[in-house]
Amino acid sequence: MAGLNLISVIIKISNDEFFNQKVNYIHLNPVKANFGEKKVEYLFSSAADFFGIRKGKLIQHQFG
Repeated sequence: MAGLNLISVIIKISNDEFFNQKVNYIHLNPVKANFGEKKVEYLFSSAADFFGIRKGKLIQHQFG
């Protein structure tokens, strides 16, 4: 991707509401890109694991 400048920003997740907002944003990206009608349908998303639909290894359910 010549000429594409990407910038990463680190943001501290300080509460559950903010965490859930960011998780929903990430999981809805494939839906907005028409890769599936539901966020759990996209094969390469952790959404199905996150919501307990698929028993995958993409996420850890315990934080800290």
